[in-house]
Amino acid sequence: MIPQGTASFGDPEKVGREYARDGILPVSELILDEVNNDPEMPGLGDF
Repeated sequence: MIPQGTASFGDPEKVGREYARDGILPVSELILDEVNNDPEMPGLGDF
């Protein structure tokens, strides 16, 4: 059984692609990159 637009969420496949592009993991990678390259945080190494 495949959900068909339940609760106005749209197509699950399209939502999954958008989430992978704009979701939590890309934002987390951006934050980690900023932390790892911050000159005010010496000696912490890469997270």
